[in-house]
Amino acid sequence: MGETSENDHFGLLCNMVEQLKVELNELDEKRDYCSHCERPLNVCLCQYLPDTIKLEKHIKIWIFQHPFEDKRPLRTTRILEKCMQEKNFKILKGRKFNIHKFPELEKVYNNENSYVIFPSESAINLEEFRQLVNSNEKKLGEYNPEFVDDEKIFHVILIDGTWSQASGIFYTNHDLHKLKQIKIDTDFKSEYTIRTQPREFFLSTLETVSIILSTIEEKPKIYEDLVRPLKALCEYQFEYGAQPHQSKEFLIFNGLYNKPLSKKYRNYLTKNSKFLKWSAIKNDTS
Repeated sequence: MGETSENDHFGLLCNMVEQLKVELNELDEKRDYCSHCERPLNVCLCQYLPDTIKLEKHIKIWIFQHPFEDKRPLRTTRILEKCMQEKNFKILKGRKFNIHKFPELEKVYNNENSYVIFPSESAINLEEFRQLVNSNEKKLGEYNPEFVDDEKIFHVILIDGTWSQASGIFYTNHDLHKLKQIKIDTDFKSEYTIRTQPREFFLSTLETVSIILSTIEEKPKIYEDLVRPLKALCEYQFEYGAQPHQSKEFLIFNGLYNKPLSKKYRNYLTKNSKFLKWSAIKNDTS
């Protein structure tokens, strides 16, 4: 993480312009909106939404959402809001997430069972986290659906925004640095193909939550149910002219990325054996 180069910002701006064109095409004619999914009726997602996801483990997901992400019509957290119970899921919006602005976070920050999704070297993987949750469940005894003691349940914080926005939130909110960290080791390829991801296997917020919950609950169906409306959302956008996006990393590895790269990104690539192999092949054939 770090400062993003002007070229990266320009590339991001181009992607936003392309997405805006698609969204404006949808709004050419005034249309009625669904009162539940809040989408135009002709692209309503209700038939794809699952019933409310009811968890059997004592866990709560917190989304720290960057203000710019909240303004995106195609944000994935809107789907989560329609599917999750309030006691297990909450979105907070802003850049600063301290206890003065959000008093409810005091119990979260002071809870030894609170984690933030962040891929550090010291972060535990999702399977290790699942084992910790199961151990805590044994201490709490029989599951009580009304149990909402913030001091005893597990809390998981995800930062919602672009990579640079999420980096900024993490590094400027020092309370997050005190929390233990979880990394998502997965080969899942994102279904959210209407936005460009920085690297392969980077996931949308909805997909990340889906993987966490399906792993903790040991119910793969949770992932399938939550990702289904996301797939439908993308398909609707393709029908209106959007083009599937590959990750920036994919474009680079396949010789399809022609824009200058930031120094930080070049350093990352030179440490990646896959890139070095591609670079050697490219040089041999050039």
